Formats: sequence, C-alpha cells, structure tokens
Amino acid sequence: MRRTPSSIAGNAVLWRVLIGVMFLAGAATDSRALQLVTEQEAALPDDRFGASRGGPTRAPSIDFIMPAKEAGVLKSPFNLKIRFIAHGGARVNPESVLVTYKKLPAVDLTQRVAPFIRANGVEINGVELPAGIHRFRLDVSDTEGRKATDHILIQIVR
Repeated sequence: MRRTPSSIAGNAVLWRVLIGVMFLAGAATDSRALQLVTEQEAALPDDRFGASRGGPTRAPSIDFIMPAKEAGVLKSPFNLKIRFIAHGGARVNPESVLVTYKKLPAVDLTQRVAPFIRANGVEINGVELPAGIHRFRLDVSDTEGRKATDHILIQIVR
C-alpha cells in the first residue's frame, strides 16, 4: 500500500489520538483498559514487510520500555511505555507520531493513541489486545525533520 501525503497526515493525527488516549487512561482513575486492537482488526492478514532503513543523520531514538522488544509472551491487559529521545538539540514533534498495526490493509491506530502522545514518549496503563501475535510500526520525526521508524512484535496469550 503506497502512502500518500494525505494518508501520512491522517496517520499523524491518528497517532496523536492513540497516544493521548494512552496517557489519559494512565492518568484516569477508571480501571478499564484501552482496547488498542479489535478482534476484527487482529483477524486481518499480516503485513510481513521488513523494517525501513535509516538515514545518514541522527534521527530520534525510539525505546520500547514496556514491553521490551524481546519481552516474549504477555497477558492482556498490559502497560505500554515508549520513550522518544531527540538528538543534536532537536525535540521530538508529538504531532509527527504515527502508530500502525501491521496488517493488510494497514490499520492506523494513531487516533486511539493520540491522547497519550508526548514529546518524550507514550505511556498507557491497561492496553488490551486479543490473543495472538501483533506487529506494530512506530514513526516519529524531530523538529529538524529527521525521521525514525521502529517495529515491535507483541504476543498475547489468554
């Protein structure tokens, strides 16, 4: 699927909402979890295309704190914490963050996460995922226009 400027802008908005929802859920006293992916979305075919290549300048770093990239099998709900680190005096632009569920067709989760997106990362307490293997792509840019992309695979068991 080819990404157009309008789809990229839409993804940016969706990422902001998804991350914002994650932060609000963490700060709220409500104990309900955020349903990040629906059963119907999880049933879509996997997108198995590889990771993107990096550029010649130092792009922001994306650090998966919780769960770690090598966390293995998890139970749902779980807490999600991702840290963004800008370099060379730049700052991460929270409006540039895109969260994509790697399915065919891709599912833009940015709107669901946008309330939890901050310049320093994403933090959501109580993320719900259906049982199975889930692949996500995270894109972020800094104030100098440098872009970073990373992927995480999360396996959920009941």
